[in-house]
Amino acid sequence: MIEEISKYLIVFGSSMVKFIFGPVAGTSMGFSYIETVLLTAFGMMTTVIIITVLSEKIKEYKAKRNKKKTRKKFSKRSRQFVKVWSKYGIWGVSLLTPLFSPLSVEHF
Repeated sequence: MIEEISKYLIVFGSSMVKFIFGPVAGTSMGFSYIETVLLTAFGMMTTVIIITVLSEKIKEYKAKRNKKKTRKKFSKRSRQFVKVWSKYGIWGVSLLTPLFSPLSVEHF
């Protein structure tokens, strides 16, 4: 009984980590198609729920932390973006973004 439950938990847990691990583990342990599909789906959806709940908590934490740090409202980069936006619109921004996106990563 405990051995069977541990096998179910292995398939469930492995599909929480990486989706493809669930079907592989379920098949290798000799579970039926329905058992494997259900355990994999429940494991995957458990991860989705955990990440959804934690993402809200992380956003709240980062918001509190960022309130302490005061940043300039307008940097040189944001002023340049506004200039391009007002002059060329969305087409200009979409055409220039690939050219300057590697530079924007360095600023973070």
